[in-house]
Amino acid sequence: MMGAVRNHKGQDYTCTASVPFTRKDGTVSAVLTWQSDCAECGAAFSFKSGATKFEPNRRCAQHKRPGQRVKAGG
Repeated sequence: MMGAVRNHKGQDYTCTASVPFTRKDGTVSAVLTWQSDCAECGAAFSFKSGATKFEPNRRCAQHKRPGQRVKAGG
């Protein structure tokens, strides 16, 4: 999965790390680290997600605004 690129609403995300993770029920999964550029300022940022659920951040920590849409062209 490392090096994989996913696109979400026109924004590219690159998987930079994958760490094995064992769930409470004993099944094995992974925690993935993704990197992208902030839709607001263009600065690189990263975040972690599970292997099956991909709900990416669109902005860096300084500009994050949960529930607010990214403006077109931004």
